[in-house]
Amino acid sequence: MKAILITFDSLNRRMLPNYGNQQVIAPGFERLGEICTRFDSCYAGSLPCIPARRELHTGRENFLHCRWAALEPFDDSMPEILKENGIYTHLVTDHTHYWEDEGFAYHTRYNSFRFSRGQEGDPVYGRVDTSELEAAVRGRRVPRLRIQDAVNRRHFAKTEDYPQAVTFQWGLDFLEENHQSDNWFLHIESFDPHEPFAAPEAFHGLYGLPPSEGQESDWPDYRRSEGIAEEKIQRYRRENMALVSFCSYNLERVLDAMDRYGLWDDTMLIVHTDHGFFLGEHGWLGKNTGPYYNEVARIPLFLYDPRNRSQVKASRDLVQTVDLPATILDYFGLDLPANMTGRPIRNGKRCEERMIAAFGLFGGQINITDGRYVYMRAPRKSGSPDAYTMAGLHFMRRRIQEETNPYRLSMGREFCFSKGYPLFRIGNMGNDFQTVQGEFGDLLFDLSEDPGQNRPLILPEIEEKMRKSLKSWMEQMDAPEELYEFYGL
Repeated sequence: MKAILITFDSLNRRMLPNYGNQQVIAPGFERLGEICTRFDSCYAGSLPCIPARRELHTGRENFLHCRWAALEPFDDSMPEILKENGIYTHLVTDHTHYWEDEGFAYHTRYNSFRFSRGQEGDPVYGRVDTSELEAAVRGRRVPRLRIQDAVNRRHFAKTEDYPQAVTFQWGLDFLEENHQSDNWFLHIESFDPHEPFAAPEAFHGLYGLPPSEGQESDWPDYRRSEGIAEEKIQRYRRENMALVSFCSYNLERVLDAMDRYGLWDDTMLIVHTDHGFFLGEHGWLGKNTGPYYNEVARIPLFLYDPRNRSQVKASRDLVQTVDLPATILDYFGLDLPANMTGRPIRNGKRCEERMIAAFGLFGGQINITDGRYVYMRAPRKSGSPDAYTMAGLHFMRRRIQEETNPYRLSMGREFCFSKGYPLFRIGNMGNDFQTVQGEFGDLLFDLSEDPGQNRPLILPEIEEKMRKSLKSWMEQMDAPEELYEFYGL
């Protein structure tokens, strides 16, 4: 038995023809519609990037306890479980966060791994004098990353030079070398179509785009879109479309390889993403700042299981990212860890019916959906709650020795998932994501009547039902006691 997991970052569901988009040219994704089950009610869980990847290893939501952390010593890792049971695991990725402090220990859970460098602000190409680049990024979000990105892009002369293309080529190399072997798991992980939307010029031509203007046209800040010219927002969207087409091109290379090597008989294929991205919808650009409407929270998912040749082509079953590691372990006939809250997906259905899906950002709104209603619960306190971790540093920088604004560090309690170990309790963490989700109060939407989430409802009976479901879920997740006060529960 074999399995291929393809992870894209920030792949918008609404940009795919499978979900109704008639403008984006994406034949690779269209081919998935002929082969896989398409899931129409798949939700993210812990957001954004690294919390989502921790879920992909552990099959357990983590945003109630920590914002952004290395894989914890007590975490059960799906690739590592496979490895320990004789399933060879291989990762190819260009995801930049793995070589930051808080991306530590994810890649080492695999038998082998390869990193393609150069995405976003990945510090791979050295340049001392960047003075001519600094003026262009002044006042913009993450200026350090933008300067490094400008340096990196000078090294991508041809389509095959782009980090995404290199990542997929390495995945194809693995397939060429190992397609005749049995018992392996290949994880192909692309940082695209995460911003910046840097795609080869050939894909710009698909949409009549002029030559790329670099970050000015393809890297929106995380902010309200009010005051930004509609022409500029449309350019962002078209640049994103070009990058999705590039993703489709590389996806199709894998599908061709599966045809060529006859892998459809014994190889599971999963194609998914961690979350979406606002491109002007609800008055926002980016993610993490405003509420997690469905443009960010509801995500595409495609699954092919060679054991189910009559699998359904579309499923409305409520599923989440945490269900994917459970699905893969179940496929290889392995038991699920006791801490795993996800459950396997078989023939388009979760083997245990999911009543709610919970998703959110640490310290932001906490959200649940039952597939019809979406309820967003706002914090009742300002600032950030305390975090609990054994491994995490504070989001890409060290503050432990700062005298003016130090952490409050103490020993916290054990949790049901920490295997008998107490965790550090870290306070005074600040707000790296600059989220203003709490400013919007509680929001309730009926997706059956208002799929665009444009008309918040006031239905006390439904809100009370969702509030109780949320509190019950928090209890099941062993949420920190102070979090109930933080959310007025």
